[in-house]
Amino acid sequence: MGKKHHMSEKHFIKRLSDLSGHVSDIRPGVPLYTIQGRENMIVENFQDIQEYSQERIRISSKDCPIEISGENLEIITYSLHEIHVRGIINKIEYL
Repeated sequence: MGKKHHMSEKHFIKRLSDLSGHVSDIRPGVPLYTIQGRENMIVENFQDIQEYSQERIRISSKDCPIEISGENLEIITYSLHEIHVRGIINKIEYL
């Protein structure tokens, strides 16, 4: 049988990034923010929803809390590791 090779998580992410052509500066567990215009935002690797209203959504993450301010904000979907916010986003603040 062939010899199994084990690689570190960091090396695996770099290798995967090289193969896919994406940025390799992504650390596991660190929040990843995807913003589409002013009306959609997806946060991956968040920890908890601390506050939720139509004007403000505050979430905690591994690095620091983040506050999303705007109008008619709503949480479309969320799971253990991802949250999707929709509405008019006026400000994103790292606390």
